[in-house]
This record gives sequence, C-alpha cells and structure tokens, in this order.
Amino acid sequence: MSCVICLEDGATFACECSRFHVDCLSNFLLRNGNRGECTICYSRFDRSMLADATEIAFTRTRNVFGPAHGTTTVQKLELATALAVAGGAGEAKRLLREIIAAAPEPIWLVSVAKVELARTLRDSGEPMAACRVLEGLVPCLARAAERWAQHEHVEACTLLGACYLDLGHLAMAEKKLFLAMDDHLHNENCCAKKVVTCMRHIANYYEARNELILARDTYRVVLNIVEAEECDPSRVALARLDLASADIKIGAISQAAARLRGVIQVLRKRKHDGYALEALPQARKKLASVVRPSKRLRAKTLPGDC
Repeated sequence: MSCVICLEDGATFACECSRFHVDCLSNFLLRNGNRGECTICYSRFDRSMLADATEIAFTRTRNVFGPAHGTTTVQKLELATALAVAGGAGEAKRLLREIIAAAPEPIWLVSVAKVELARTLRDSGEPMAACRVLEGLVPCLARAAERWAQHEHVEACTLLGACYLDLGHLAMAEKKLFLAMDDHLHNENCCAKKVVTCMRHIANYYEARNELILARDTYRVVLNIVEAEECDPSRVALARLDLASADIKIGAISQAAARLRGVIQVLRKRKHDGYALEALPQARKKLASVVRPSKRLRAKTLPGDC
C-alpha cells in the first residue's frame, strides 16, 4: 500500500481515506499544522500513529531551533496532547509539567499547558488534582485582558465544571458550565467543537440531577450543531448515539432503536477510524438491550443449541 506523500509502499491507514508512513505524516503535520484530523475526509487520525508522528516532529523541531525556543515548546505541547489521547498519560503529564516549570515565552503556553495537564489528570481518573490546577488558573485568566486569555478562560471553566461533576459538586459544576456556555453564546466566532463539549457536560449535569428530559433535549441540540458543523460522519454518528442513549433513559424506545440502527450502519462502514470502531460494540449492545430478537433468531440461540 503506497503512501499519499512519498508514493512508496509500506504505508498504513492513518485516517479513513489516506495511508501514510509515520515520517511522512510527521512532515504533513509540520507543514499543515497538527489539527489531529485529515483535511480530506475530516476523520481523526489514528491515535497511536499521530503520537508517533508528533514525537518525530518534536525531535526535528528541537534539533533545528533548540530546546528552549518557543516553536519547540509548542511542538512539545502538541506531543503531550497526542500522547494523552493515545494512552500515554504518564509521559504526557511529565512533559506538561516541564513546560509549566520552564515558564516559556509566549506566556499563553503556560496557561494552555495547565489546561491540558488538568484534562489529562481528569481523563486518568484524578479529578481532584485537575481541580487544584484549574482553581489556581481560572482567576488569573479572568483578570487578563488578552483575547487568548478569554478563550482559555472559557476552556478552563468548562473543564473545571466537568471535574466538579465527577466529584459530585453539582452546584459548583452548574456555575462553571453555564458561565462557559454564556461566554460561548456571546461570542459569534465561538468554536463549534468547544460548544458541543460544553453542552455534553451540561447534559451530564442534568443526568446527575435526574432531569432526564432536559438532558435529552440538550443532546438533541448537540446533534443539531454537529450535523450543521461537522463533515466527519463518525462524529455525527457518535452524537446520535448519545441522543439514543438519552432516549432510552426516558423510555423513548422506538426512537432510540431507529436512531441506533442508523448509527450502526454508519459506524460499520468506517474501517480505519478508531473512534468509530470503539463505539460500534457499544451501539450494538444498546440496540440489543431495547429490541427483542426475532423468533427465528431466538430459536437458533436457545441454550440447548450452544
């Protein structure tokens, strides 16, 4: 299989449409920016391959600019983020703490590193440690007048609200999540992905309060945004899966079953999308929990036939 960059054999799929060598993917990231997704099919890159390519890009940048240069620090931050997503949380936390301790220029790098460190801590099951990082950062960002600080303040509030949810502090979670959403609503240039992330946390907040109708309605708004803004079928399917799960919780079984069938059809066609491959068994399990098998299927799966 040939690489889309060098046309040599031995490449593997990094996304749904294109094959790369790791070195070639690294060159692609350095030239086009590490967005974490393909610019053709808009599917997310394979997490392990992205981490390997980002590590190569970091090494090349450090060799050219030196370890203390701002460009090297940006690449180091991207490497830590890629490692955290690929399952290397320990190494990601080490790199992020190095960035924070070095206090590099420009100053926004420290704030972004702290937000990413808190995200990694939360994802690795340490919401209290993530809260400690964010509670010291949020007031500093609120006082700053720069535009980057405003964006990071919204991101930090969203993440802090999610951490409070994990800890069961619902009142504090409500304050931070709705503050972040209010900032999104007053920004006509807000990022749709960040709005979706915030609204998913708000849906989780409603579920924690057992307000299942409000949670379902929130997931419906999330789906509307994703369908309007996203070009990746997997992300749309995952949003539909979230809505189907919310439908099941309120007893809307027929709507959930119809939605789940459509989700499974989309996910089955994604052969090289790790996120879709992980979600497919979950979608099938949810559909099996709400739909009775046909009489023919039950007859073939009686205990005596096993």
